[in-house]
Amino acid sequence: MKRVLGALVSSALVAVMVPATASGALAQEAGEPRASILVDADTGAILEAKNAHEALPVAGAVKLMTALTALQRIPLEDRVLTTPNAVDAPEPTLGMRENTTWALEDLVQAMLLSSANDAAYTLAEGSAGSLDEFIAEMERVGKMMGLEDSTFLDPAGIDDASAYRGGSVMSAYDLAVVGVNVLASTELAEIAQFEAYRVKTPDGEESDLRENVNDFVQFYPGATGLMAGFTATAGAVQVASAKRDGRHLVAVVISAENAIASASGLLDAGFGAKNPKGTGDFVPATRITTLQGRLVALAGLPRPLGSPAIPTTGAKGPNAPVAEGPPPQPPRPTVDDEGGGGGGFPYLLVLAMFIAAGLVIAAVLRGRNVQRERLHRRARERYLAQARRRGTIDVVDPEVAADPADVRIVRR
Repeated sequence: MKRVLGALVSSALVAVMVPATASGALAQEAGEPRASILVDADTGAILEAKNAHEALPVAGAVKLMTALTALQRIPLEDRVLTTPNAVDAPEPTLGMRENTTWALEDLVQAMLLSSANDAAYTLAEGSAGSLDEFIAEMERVGKMMGLEDSTFLDPAGIDDASAYRGGSVMSAYDLAVVGVNVLASTELAEIAQFEAYRVKTPDGEESDLRENVNDFVQFYPGATGLMAGFTATAGAVQVASAKRDGRHLVAVVISAENAIASASGLLDAGFGAKNPKGTGDFVPATRITTLQGRLVALAGLPRPLGSPAIPTTGAKGPNAPVAEGPPPQPPRPTVDDEGGGGGGFPYLLVLAMFIAAGLVIAAVLRGRNVQRERLHRRARERYLAQARRRGTIDVVDPEVAADPADVRIVRR
């Protein structure tokens, strides 16, 4: 009942805040979103679609693409430096100060859960070197993912006069493709379903508990994310995902009078259909992975003898590795021409291996000696027992033992 009541309350609030006839909002039929789509995240099947390829402003939902693009270059454990563009970003923000460093994971949480614009700009410039380079990177990653209708101009999704180069546009289809890729990223999928979070400031202090502004996550049964957005130009936008009975669905609604209700209705219909036929079309299979995911996978592979361990953090800045091509290979040890140095032949490792092998051999030989002595002792015990029964013991004189014929028999 709490979830149902909460959904009704949040839906009513959105309806009040985002009337369909608001100034600058896109016109559509009363109660219906301008564009929508429902996708099976596991199979990629498009179950339902309306104006799915119409390029529209999508407000802060662009930040899902920003997160995917940034994490192509830098891992979650990294830190990035705040830039002037981030400090001057419009609300909502974290209130970041210039020339301070923040943990990347904290910025991703703030961007996806609170739609913090300064976090989005910091991630963009920290991963690509500049906003222009990052926007170009968004376009490149979008083509890799199979996006068809998007134009990226501002990584925070700002679409008014304060936008960096103007407002970005995406279609419901493209947002669904991005959503499926986010769910395929373990790190982002986990963050997107948090109901609240904390960040650690550059001063080392934890912030107060911040709630996820995406009410859908809190009130829809089985919700797994992903993001909500709103501007006067875009209206209300919802990228919603949920899992039930082993099925994972993604619903996208753009410029909706009641975004949560519209997305929930799409998901309910999808989960309620026993044999959904769909439209016969599919979104592309997931084609990108985060740098963190690639490093984790690479660290799990066996390393050549003597190679150093794979680091858990990667390169920073505009020269960092991107998603094309094979994953980075572990560095090979170099030979020191002058006969020494920590980067040359792994002498200590070889020495340790020889010592370990010697210990193993010594243990085996010792075990054999112990076993041989045990057998001899048992044989002597049996011989003495027989001698007692006979009343005689045969003794070999050590002085003449060199000749097998010289044996002295002692009667006792």
